[in-house]
Amino acid sequence: MADDPASVRDREPRAFRATAFCRTSRWRHRRERAFRYDVLWDDGTVDQDIDLVKVMYRGSPADFQVTEAGMMRHTPYVGTGPWIADSYGMPVDGPDWIRFMAEEREKHARAMEPVAVRATRVTRQHRTRVLRTTVSQS
Repeated sequence: MADDPASVRDREPRAFRATAFCRTSRWRHRRERAFRYDVLWDDGTVDQDIDLVKVMYRGSPADFQVTEAGMMRHTPYVGTGPWIADSYGMPVDGPDWIRFMAEEREKHARAMEPVAVRATRVTRQHRTRVLRTTVSQS
């Protein structure tokens, strides 16, 4: 199932983390900071050394900016930072967090279910100030 391109395309990323390291620049041979990214999928698997833009631009560009800013804020100068929740920009605890978010999504889905409502429109007569006529107001 993991080899099926459709199943890979349908998976949702839950969290990302950045690993910062130093390398020499290509032309001036100066020290520069570079990053490698890992993704935590909703089924609990982790892919390492991913292309962040390809994975993140499945959703909203605003989510990309929030997640990337959260990773840059929490990643040390050299080393691996914590998992950062997709579109929240806050650190999370990894796979346990996935179970928590799945429960929250279920609660949200139940809350968004349609509710049968019976509504009645009540109108009353009133006089307008400008024309001094009687009209119905809802």
